[in-house]
Amino acid sequence: MRPIQEWTRRQRRRVQDFIRRNAPYVVLLLFLAGFFVVFFFNSIVVSIHSGELGILWRRLGGGTQIDTVYREGIHFILPFNKMYVYNTRKQQLTDTIDALTVDGLSLNVRYTVRYFLDRDLLPLLHQRVGPDYANVVIRPQIRSVIRVIFGQYKPEEIYATQKAIQERVSAVSKVQLEARFISLDDVPIESVKLPARIAEAIEAKMVQQQIDQEYTYRISIANKEAER
Repeated sequence: MRPIQEWTRRQRRRVQDFIRRNAPYVVLLLFLAGFFVVFFFNSIVVSIHSGELGILWRRLGGGTQIDTVYREGIHFILPFNKMYVYNTRKQQLTDTIDALTVDGLSLNVRYTVRYFLDRDLLPLLHQRVGPDYANVVIRPQIRSVIRVIFGQYKPEEIYATQKAIQERVSAVSKVQLEARFISLDDVPIESVKLPARIAEAIEAKMVQQQIDQEYTYRISIANKEAER
């Protein structure tokens, strides 16, 4: 036990002597190390919060790490690499576009997209689309689907079958977004606005149809009563 203590004291004295002889260099080295840690802290220590996942890009290690997804918590990486953090909770975006009906009338469609990112597809989404996937894929894709589908209907048909149109938009959009590594929940159509004159004409036509149906029903009841 005593030889070990003596060896430890000798090593301590050597270290102390080395520090005394090279004090300026040791101070400079500690200063540089502290500066390095402070300056690159955000590049070295990465926090991934609840509902998030990370994808690592390595400058010298093959780029995007397709086979690894970093979970919640603190991760340490080299300063010349980069961690991309994605929100994997259910998200939504709302947008408004102008579309044309089958007979060329302009209408304004307000819609919402509810979507989320799949953990297994996240590395491919990052590599092939990137963090701006909402503007690169989701928004233009949904706009295209809405314009195509609404362009197959007349204004009065849109008013009468809006729920069916919404279901069709959601079904087509889901297939197209999944092909681009994004999982779609649904696409609610918030509102459809036609030019005021056209909307008034359609509403008047629908009111007249209701009146005609009610009149036909009353005549039918009256004929049955007469036969009785």
